[in-house]
Amino acid sequence: MCQRVHKGNGKALGELCKAGLELYPRLLAGEQVEAGGVPQCLIDLGLVHVDDRGAPRPVTPNLAAGLRLAPLRRDLAARQEELLGLEGEYARIARALASAAEHGAGEFEVIHGGALISEVLKLAVADCRVRLRTMQPGGMRPPELLDRARAADIEALSRGVRQQTIYQHAVLAHQPTLEYIREVVAAGAEVRTLASMADRLIICDEDTAFIPIDVERSGAALRITNPAIVAFLGRVFDTHWQHARALRDVTPGTRPEYALVESQLQVMRLLVSGATDARIARETGMSPRTVSAQVHKLASLLGSRSRAQLGYLIATHGLIRNEDADLPSL
Repeated sequence: MCQRVHKGNGKALGELCKAGLELYPRLLAGEQVEAGGVPQCLIDLGLVHVDDRGAPRPVTPNLAAGLRLAPLRRDLAARQEELLGLEGEYARIARALASAAEHGAGEFEVIHGGALISEVLKLAVADCRVRLRTMQPGGMRPPELLDRARAADIEALSRGVRQQTIYQHAVLAHQPTLEYIREVVAAGAEVRTLASMADRLIICDEDTAFIPIDVERSGAALRITNPAIVAFLGRVFDTHWQHARALRDVTPGTRPEYALVESQLQVMRLLVSGATDARIARETGMSPRTVSAQVHKLASLLGSRSRAQLGYLIATHGLIRNEDADLPSL
């Protein structure tokens, strides 16, 4: 049976089958057959041509090869010419930018669109050679994002890259994210958690950093190569790292006591500062529903009748003066 396995110009090319191999020499020797008796592979490879009368005529291998390969060679030559032209154009642009970079330009680049941001980050992680530091706010990461990140992270770890990641305590209650963390930790990654963090931050080696430039963290990102700013962001990360908790074994679907206590403290601090539920959710990584439930329970425990009164009662009861204070159970 004829099989079409090779690709050329978007078309499938036949592979000579056993029947075709047996019939082809007989056709060259002058044997006459009906068109319907010719295996399709002989026609696909140009070894048999059906003339104007519908009769199959054999074509020598050299002639068939010349007819079939000529357009492929022309296409290849055109592609090579296109490749050389694009390489030259990109080189010209790079030379123009290099001149501007000498005066400080080119050290900041705004990247628009989630898909493009993902591709740029993927390339940056692939180019990372020594150390990769990331801060990932939020209480969970989408499963499809975890699937994409898992392979890239493990590949980087296999190259000897030191990978440090800070999550918020809320991820410890999200099983898919927790399973991902366990896998990368087993591969050599270092993971810690905090009650809250400013925003997302990614630092590749000591020369490139990425930060969001909008509240949603998905519409646009800023790529930074300015050495002083990258070093400053590195110090910001290292400070967070020193205060973060090293990941411990936790029961699936639960958070350790310290994570619950520190998250409650952060909710109360934000309430005292007048933060909305949306801001509290964003800064603690909790869902808006969880924040609303905690605020409601805290108001009931303290006997508050308004949000302003709740902030006042938290402050006057001394619940957030120090982290060793006894907290109401939420």
